[in-house]
Amino acid sequence: MKNFIAILLVVFTAIVVNAQDRDTANFNLETVVGLNFSNEALTILNQEQLFTVDLQPEDYLRFQVIPKINFLPYGNKFAIGAHLGFGYESFKIRERNNQRVTSKLFKLGGQLQYEILNFHGFRPYLELGSNYNIYEASAVFADTDETINYFKSYVDIGIRLEVNSSIDVSLLLKDFLTYHSNSTNFERAEDFNVRHSLQDFLEFTHFSITFNL
Repeated sequence: MKNFIAILLVVFTAIVVNAQDRDTANFNLETVVGLNFSNEALTILNQEQLFTVDLQPEDYLRFQVIPKINFLPYGNKFAIGAHLGFGYESFKIRERNNQRVTSKLFKLGGQLQYEILNFHGFRPYLELGSNYNIYEASAVFADTDETINYFKSYVDIGIRLEVNSSIDVSLLLKDFLTYHSNSTNFERAEDFNVRHSLQDFLEFTHFSITFNL
């Protein structure tokens, strides 16, 4: 974990120092938000335990918030930055006297963004990133909760729209391609995973707002 943070700081600092005299260099602050209220998305608690017809989740809520800082050393085409993240999942099980089950996620990582083109104000882009995750998973069928540490790498596809010179909004195809070092994770994904269904993105919709500094 310490080595991972140190590498992020060294790379980010090197690029900032190298580009600090450029007139085109600037920063932006971005916040990504994901929301889901669909019980259908919760098909498994982890890779071992399936929910059966007789044991179904209710009042489901899942969200995550990812604040980012991006440094743009060469205009708007390319950005490098760092992010924090918090995820939360909650549901109750009626068959267990409305037991409330909650899970939390904390993350720290870095990202690269590349804007592909600008088509009449619509700006598709790719984001490649990696982060260290601490996943606090509530126990349903065990006596104690579990804390899982894992690394995640991802590729996001986004489309950005400029509201004005200071604000952009984006819609994301979040986690289009991912790798998780542990199969028990907040996304409930296998080690390598490609999300090819539009329903996957609609069930856990992500959008972002960016403030250009």
